[in-house]
Amino acid sequence: MPRVDGIQVEMENYPHFSAVWQWDDSGGAYVNHTKSIMKTGTDVSFLDDADDYWYFGHSSRYELAVFLLAINGNYGDMTWEYSNGGSWTEFVVPEEYDFSTNGGERFQYLADWSSLSFSDTSPHSATPPDEEYRYWTRVSTASVTTVASITEIYVNPICRYTTPTIVKNYLQFDIDFDATSSPSREQVQEIINRAESRIDYDSHKTWKYGYAEHEDHQFDRYGIRTLHYPIVSLTSFEIWNGNSYEVYDVGRNEEVFDIDELGMIYFSRFFILPARLAVSGPLWRWGYGEFTFPVRVSYIYGRNLDTDYQGGLVREIATKLAAIDILTSNDYTVLLSSGVEHMDMSSKVEQLNKEVEEKLELLKSFTVI
Repeated sequence: MPRVDGIQVEMENYPHFSAVWQWDDSGGAYVNHTKSIMKTGTDVSFLDDADDYWYFGHSSRYELAVFLLAINGNYGDMTWEYSNGGSWTEFVVPEEYDFSTNGGERFQYLADWSSLSFSDTSPHSATPPDEEYRYWTRVSTASVTTVASITEIYVNPICRYTTPTIVKNYLQFDIDFDATSSPSREQVQEIINRAESRIDYDSHKTWKYGYAEHEDHQFDRYGIRTLHYPIVSLTSFEIWNGNSYEVYDVGRNEEVFDIDELGMIYFSRFFILPARLAVSGPLWRWGYGEFTFPVRVSYIYGRNLDTDYQGGLVREIATKLAAIDILTSNDYTVLLSSGVEHMDMSSKVEQLNKEVEEKLELLKSFTVI
């Protein structure tokens, strides 16, 4: 595979980790779970010993990992660390995911996060499954009460819709972006990340996975619409009872169920919320006397870029948005040998902007419930 700065560039926008390794301390060896985690149907026991580590490696920096569980776990404090290429640094996660249900962990503000190649002496004295350069995080736990079982893991690399190499090919650059180019590969990744945010904002959709935790809603007997959809997994549904949140079972034959594509949550049985105000007589009906925003939901959401019918359009828009940014904001001439330098720059950018605006309109849609 082609490499830039030691990284496999084809894997940069891959929605799975290219390496999921367990360090089995009692056995003194790595256990490679990568292939099992990439597909459903093969569950893997997670962190069954407080002396073990789980390593997550990707060809790009990543923002979020989503974990789908077959068995919910019960662990003590979790410790997350990242590699700066030479040492491991503990970092504080925004919301600590504890593997007690389906959910996600975010990876933010890792300023000196750098790629690392494992060796037979580091980070452990054992032969690793391979020595590819990747961006790594690892997790360990203080104690294990119940071992979780993982069905699948998704990841959001910093560039999901396109890559610096795809942008380079579109601009007909002879030289790929790397650590020494202007702009550098990391800067182009940030440009692409901004382009993806623009696409998500304008279209009111996302082709990356997201995790909404404790999203508040008013109760509605006809169903509740989540702020983001489609739903990949409804991880929890809670209702305020006046003193605390009660957890309701999720599933078609349970108390609540969801219609994934619509982002709708429906109730499987009839019930009335605890009353906040005393209302009686002919004025009483469902909807009066209820708590304000008594419903709290957590869920994983997002469209699959590789299977969604608009995926190709999303890739094209992201590539062109990144190209516009590079052409208008950076000194790209050192990278050029043919192609765009023979065109009038302002005309080229104007044409690209027109194409992008037209295609962004095609992504927009609305749903009537």
